[in-house]
Formats: sequence, structure tokens, C-alpha cells
Amino acid sequence: MAKKKKKSKNMMERYHGPLIENEVVLGYIKLVPWLTLVISGMIFWGMTIGNWTDAYRTLFEVCIYYSAFAIVISFFDKFILKFKIFVYLLISLIFVVLTIDISCINLLLISQGGLSSEMMVVCVYIAIGLFLIFSFVYAWYYLPKNQGKIWAINQWETYEKLLKNKKLMKFLKPLPVVAFVLIVIAVLSGHENYIECVFGVLNGILDLFAFPALVVDAIYGAIYISGNPSYDELE
Repeated sequence: MAKKKKKSKNMMERYHGPLIENEVVLGYIKLVPWLTLVISGMIFWGMTIGNWTDAYRTLFEVCIYYSAFAIVISFFDKFILKFKIFVYLLISLIFVVLTIDISCINLLLISQGGLSSEMMVVCVYIAIGLFLIFSFVYAWYYLPKNQGKIWAINQWETYEKLLKNKKLMKFLKPLPVVAFVLIVIAVLSGHENYIECVFGVLNGILDLFAFPALVVDAIYGAIYISGNPSYDELE
């Protein structure tokens, strides 16, 4: 689906934080809600089979209704262009729904490690805490005095330097083999569930590090578009 921003020659691209490569645009409303609707729907269907509390079912039921509402809005281009601020805020909440969906999947993987229900509740609170922490970190970079700062972690030049470090590459070279051997040992010894648990933890941290950047950028897009109403257009 083609999306293009129409900007005048004198209008610079808006700031989009130190992590993401491109800013969130209005066109996201036409794609992301479909993704969240499918994931939320599958999780909600799975909850009808398992032993889940009503609070979790209600949460994903709300996610489904919200995604459906966003999908309906996505068919009305004139409405999107007329109420850009509202649509940007809508997109920010859609990314919150996506974060909830992916975090739930990661928590299901973590639960394969045989954690107690109390520990799973702790994991939920940790996930919420990480989301809020990273959201505040990204919001700090959107303050006028901090805009323009970049992180070395998402710059290709940083990794080019690491690749040229012969001592580091010599140390990292056997790691894939070691990881493969550990996976084989875990599977053969009947502990493959721990692999899913570790993957859930690592992927969960990575997702909670990345998704808040999209949420915050969409909110900033709503603020920016209020002063530059012709910045983002649909094509």
C-alpha cells in the first residue's frame, strides 16, 4: 500500500527520535490495526481454551474492538486528513495494543519454563515497568533541547568498527557453535522448554525496548502536526 508524505521544499522532515529510522506516518493506520486484530483475536481465542482470568479476556476483548474501530477509520481518507491529530493518537494506542499482543506471546513462552503464577505476575509488572521506563527515555529525547541527538547503537558505523576488531571477532566466532551445542543438549535432555523461556525473556526485553519508540513518536506526530497541518498526507 503506497504511502507518501507531501512536504513543501521549505519544510524539513520532523524529528523522529534516536532509535527508529523513519517517523510514524498516517499510512500506518491502514496496516497495523489489521495485524493487531489478528494477533489479539488469536490470543483471545486461545484464552477460551485455557484457564485464564476474566481480566485478561477483557483486556484482549478491548484490544479486538479497538483494532476493529481503527480498521473502520482507515477506510475514510477524508476523515484521516481532516482529523490528523486524532489519527496520530489512534496510531499511538494501536502500537500500545501491538506491544500488549507481543508481550503476551513472550510471557507464554516464558511460562514454559515452569514458573509459578506468582512469578508470572511479577513478569507482567516488570514488562509494564520496562515499557514505562523506555517510554519516558524516548520522550526525553523529544524535548526541544535534546532533539538531534543520536545513539551509537543503531548506527551502522558502530558495527563496522566492531567487525574490524580482530580480537572481538576471534572471541565471537565460536559462539554460534556453542549456542547450537547447548540447544541440542537441551532438546536431548528434555529441557527444550527452557529454550522457549530464554527466548521469551530476550525477545520480550527487545520488544519493550523498541515499541515504546513508536508509541512516543506517534504522540509527537500529533503534537507536530498541530503546528504543521500540511506535513503528512495520504496518497
